[in-house]
Amino acid sequence: MQLLDWKKGNDTSDPFSLSYTSTEMNSARPIIRDLERSGADVTLEVLAYLGVVLLVGISAYYYPRLPETVPQHFNFKGEPDGWRGKGSLLIMPIIGVVLFTTLSVLSRFPHVFNYPWPITESNARRQYAISRQMLFAVKLALVVTFTYITWSMIGTALGSRNGMGPGFMIVETPLLIAIIGFYLFRAKQAQ
Repeated sequence: MQLLDWKKGNDTSDPFSLSYTSTEMNSARPIIRDLERSGADVTLEVLAYLGVVLLVGISAYYYPRLPETVPQHFNFKGEPDGWRGKGSLLIMPIIGVVLFTTLSVLSRFPHVFNYPWPITESNARRQYAISRQMLFAVKLALVVTFTYITWSMIGTALGSRNGMGPGFMIVETPLLIAIIGFYLFRAKQAQ
C-alpha cells in the first residue's frame, strides 16, 4: 500500500505550495482473517450492543416527554451549566452510534492498528486478539459513558436528577486510561 508523504514545496513565492513523495507502507504485517473470538470478546460485544440499544432507546422514549430546553453541558462537579433546545439531546445517540459502528468495523482489521513493537508471524495472532479485545472494551466504556450522559441530561431536564454527580469525571477518565494501560501491558507481555 502506498502512502503520500506531504512536504513543504520548493516554490518560495507560494508559502502554501506542497509537494509529495510516495512512501511504501510496511506490507509485511500478517493478515489473519480467522481470528477467533474469546468468551470475553463476545461478552464485551454483547454488552456494547445492549448499551447502544439502550442509548438509542432512552433517547427515543424520553424525547417527546422532554421540556423545550435540556442541559447541554455539565461543569466539573457534574452540575448543569449550559442549556439548549431539546433537539441537542439527539447529538449523544448519533455520536454514540457512529463511534460504535466505526469501532466495530475497525475491529475487523487489527493488522492496520498501530503497535509499539514489531508484529511478526509468531506474535501476530496474540497481538491482534489482545488489541481487538482492547477495542471492544473501549467501545463498551464509550457506549456506557454516552448512555450515562444522556440519562443524566434527560433526568436533569425532567427534574428527577441534578446533573451527573461529582464522581463522573473522576471515574470516567481514569477508567479509559486503565483499560488502555491494562491491554498495553498484556500486549507487551505477549510479544
